[in-house]
Amino acid sequence: MKQEWTPVDPRYTHYLQLHALVAMGVIAIVIAVQYFIARWGAVLPAWFWSFGIWAAITLLLLLLWAPRRFMYTGYCVTDDLLLLRQGALWRAQRGVPFNRIQHVEVKESLFARLFGLASVVIYTAGSQGADLEVPGLRKADAEAIQHRLLNEMAQQEFEGEGDDI
Repeated sequence: MKQEWTPVDPRYTHYLQLHALVAMGVIAIVIAVQYFIARWGAVLPAWFWSFGIWAAITLLLLLLWAPRRFMYTGYCVTDDLLLLRQGALWRAQRGVPFNRIQHVEVKESLFARLFGLASVVIYTAGSQGADLEVPGLRKADAEAIQHRLLNEMAQQEFEGEGDDI
């Protein structure tokens, strides 16, 4: 059986780019503050400018990485399994069978809300945290997946009650 992969929302690329820019901006601010505290008013040394070039190259790589990560991120919902594939350089494919799902929630971070995105977080039996998180979904799609999984859980619970008789 061939799996039909559903791509995440294209705005996920912009979300990843913003996330990378903020992270690199925080790193740059921390380094600059540390430098100016240590050498108040001194002229910046050559290594600092070299680091600046390195940071610019890193930002470019992150901006190229985000579209690639988007391109390989997708999910597939079968009759009894939810699959997720992710990766830019290293790719992974993970799945959770419906009968192991304990709890499903829709999560929206601050940056995700800026782009109208959400994630579906799936918790399974016997795990310490979320076993699977499908990122970069439109909120309506995330809620639809959540409702489908909850319905599957309820259906399995109903079928399980008939076995006791």
